Amino acid sequence: MISVEMFLRDHKPLPDDPPEDLAHSRNVDACGGIQAAGDADVVVDGHEPASSGAPAGAVDADGVASSRAGRKTTPLNSKWRKSHDARHTRRGAFGGRRSSNGSFGSSFSGLQAAGRDESSREDGQDVDSCREAALTVLDAAARSSGMLRDRLVAKGFDPNTVDEVIARLTAVRLIDDRAYAQSAVRFCLERMYGQRGTVMYLTRKGVDRVLAEEVAQEAALDGAFEESAWELGRSVAKKTFGLDPQVRKRRLWSAGGRKGHDPSMLRDIAHELFDGQGVDA
Repeated sequence: MISVEMFLRDHKPLPDDPPEDLAHSRNVDACGGIQAAGDADVVVDGHEPASSGAPAGAVDADGVASSRAGRKTTPLNSKWRKSHDARHTRRGAFGGRRSSNGSFGSSFSGLQAAGRDESSREDGQDVDSCREAALTVLDAAARSSGMLRDRLVAKGFDPNTVDEVIARLTAVRLIDDRAYAQSAVRFCLERMYGQRGTVMYLTRKGVDRVLAEEVAQEAALDGAFEESAWELGRSVAKKTFGLDPQVRKRRLWSAGGRKGHDPSMLRDIAHELFDGQGVDA
């Protein structure tokens, strides 16, 4: 049994003013955990701590109990280190904490949104950026000025800036609405479109309606749409071979109406092809 005298000797209280290093080792860290003095080696008044093999009840020269000297020295507690790293990982890139939904504070988000709006307004009025975007679109495929304008405005560019860029590209012949319209008419004729259907197709592609009607009229004067209607009639006659003449006529009128052919021209072709049953191949 340990006597009272030995107990008091082994548990003698520390001096009122402990050494600076020892007091510092007991401070509470920034994360709320307490770092014990025994977690690291401490030098008191120039004296090294007792070795791990020293008896637990040894007393140093200054009378300070060295009962902790026999404790095994270890690095910082691993659990504390993990929780410390986890708390710092949850911090945002700019030092702000994330909210419960993972976003940064409202003030920082507001500054970011304002910066993006200002940057987008500047980019929308930048002629060079608008021109580069227009050239990228034209590099993919030919476009009419109307379609190109819609694409650039949809990208966020200012309409006045877009008009300026289109005017420059038209001046250097990088945009040619007439050439584009003539190419589109050839595309429509290959698919057996009529004059009305061709004009509607051109306007959907951004060609001015006046120019679309003018180009389509030039093709009509050359007989292109009449030949297109006959090609459609022969195609329908081949597909409906053996059916009732009235059924074959309805098929031709339906197909011709969808492709925008002249009704009077379709009637003449239906009469020639189906009334006499003369042409079936």
